[in-house]
Order: sequence, then structure tokens, then C-alpha cells
Amino acid sequence: MNIGVLFTVRISSSRLPDKALLEVRGIPMIVYLIRRFMTLCSERLIICTTVLPMDNCFDAIAKQLDVDIFHGNAENILHRHLKCAEQFGLDYIVNVDCDDVFSSPELVSKITSKMPDYDVIYSVGHPFGTNLFAYSTEVLKALPIDEKQIDTGWGALIKDNALFSNYAIEAEPHERFDIRLSMDYECDFDLFKHIIESLDMDKRIVCQDEIMDYIKNNPEIAKMNSQGERK
Repeated sequence: MNIGVLFTVRISSSRLPDKALLEVRGIPMIVYLIRRFMTLCSERLIICTTVLPMDNCFDAIAKQLDVDIFHGNAENILHRHLKCAEQFGLDYIVNVDCDDVFSSPELVSKITSKMPDYDVIYSVGHPFGTNLFAYSTEVLKALPIDEKQIDTGWGALIKDNALFSNYAIEAEPHERFDIRLSMDYECDFDLFKHIIESLDMDKRIVCQDEIMDYIKNNPEIAKMNSQGERK
């Protein structure tokens, strides 16, 4: 069974331009994300971006990290994922949104342990921006995917579809707490920057538990990107 972890990314963003390439201590955010998966999971890693010329910048990052890259439909993520899966012969896709810099690599093994018994596997209950979502290539083939725009809300087309068998991996009680770990605004970047620098993540690979323990032990961090700060 061939499984690919797809890092879904593009440069275009109205709220925080070039966010995947924003740097902390000289390292782009997308590199921090992928490096943790390179060390903490064993599946094939693929940067999944668009055919737009502006997204060719990710080619150099893929080469630097020695991971694969795919350029596909700029408007329809599901179409892009399907064509990527076909090119690399994938049976299952684990999607990682590159806005979610602290997505949990350790969840990959829990998700893959449920393949191929379920069509769709996802984690729930972890902090916002750290859960993972996986689905079989056959799921994408069964959907009426064309090249029309599907850029947001596409997960519901899969999770809420009665045609597919679903399995939800629930977070343990100690893994549940309230913080927003997704990068859409400047204050989100400031939060990630603070944690990365505090844990010296430019110098070492940090596991998910260490990141979460640091946040729990420093609860004021959650205020950095509270609703009032997101403008």
C-alpha cells in the first residue's frame, strides 16, 4: 500500500502573503513543518502546489529537503490531490495544510494503522491546526471532481459523504486544550515565531508533546493570536 503525505501549499494569500516562506532564524515556515515529518514519520512526503508560476518557488525547497513535488490545478484542491496521487501511484493521501505549521507527524502512524479498513481517517480533538485528515485515492475517484473552484470547505465533501466509511481518532484527555495553531494573520506568525525560537527549533527536531507541553506551561501564549488580535 502506497501512502503519501501531501503538504498542500500555495503562495497566494489575501490575509498573510507568502506565509509559507516567512522565516524564523533564516528558515521558512514550510521547512520547519516538513523537517519534523521527515524525522517523525516514514511515509513518502510530497509538496503539493499549483501550476501558477509564483508557486515554482517551492521547487527549490523540495530539492533542498529531498522530497517530491507536484504542480496541479490552481483552483481545485481535490483535483490537484487526485492527479498527484495518480502520478505517484498513491493508494492513500494524508493531507497536511501548510498553514498548520505544528501539524502532528506522530498522528500519521495512528492514521495509517486504520488503512485499508476505512476510506476516510481523521483525528479530532487536538488543538486547532494540529489534526490530520486522510483518504483513499478511490474516494477522490468516486467524487464528481472537475476543474471548477474548490479551495475551501472541501473536507466536508469527503467526511460528510455516506458513500465512504469513516474512522475518527479521538484525542486523549491530556491532548485536548484550546489554542489556535494555524497561520492566517500576522499575530499567528508571531505566535509560531515565539514558540520556534523558545524551543530552538532551528537547531533540533521537536516532538509534538514537547511543543504542546511548552504551550500548556505558558498559557499566556494563547493570547497572542486571540480573536481580538486577528485583524
